[in-house]
Amino acid sequence: MNKVLAAMIRGLNGLLALVIVAVGAIVGSQYGATVGAQHGADQQQFFGGLVAGLLVGSLAALAICGVLALFVEMRSELIKIRMLLETTRDGMGRVQTDGPQRVEPRQAEVP
Repeated sequence: MNKVLAAMIRGLNGLLALVIVAVGAIVGSQYGATVGAQHGADQQQFFGGLVAGLLVGSLAALAICGVLALFVEMRSELIKIRMLLETTRDGMGRVQTDGPQRVEPRQAEVP
């Protein structure tokens, strides 16, 4: 279920962003046309509302779709980490090593 949901979100994320921006543009242009009709400046208010709607829609799409993309990417990275941890553990849950290893400290490089 989680795999299917993550794949759907990954696939539909761009489409969702386009829908959010389009809805913002439509709402902004309608609002601009309504305000323009009340003040006698139809065309100018329409385009002003369109630009404002595109801007607000883009910011909303960036926030919503960006968070969704972040969650999907975090899920894939966590799966990679889990797979890495499973390959380094023995049957008793202990980490397999090649014996004690000594790590030499680095020498500071002087320019």
